[in-house]
Amino acid sequence: MTTRKELTEAIRGVRSRPTPYGYFVALFTKLPLAHTVDDYEALLPWRWRSQRD
Repeated sequence: MTTRKELTEAIRGVRSRPTPYGYFVALFTKLPLAHTVDDYEALLPWRWRSQRD
């Protein structure tokens, strides 16, 4: 299981998103809309892209 610290460090490593806060805001906004495995995988910090709907 991934710890919060590991997740935050992974988020900081993603160059398309400058702050972990921005990622978490987008994550918790899009998480209720995820229905498939692909939807959930797209929300992982290393696969997430800064795209506004």
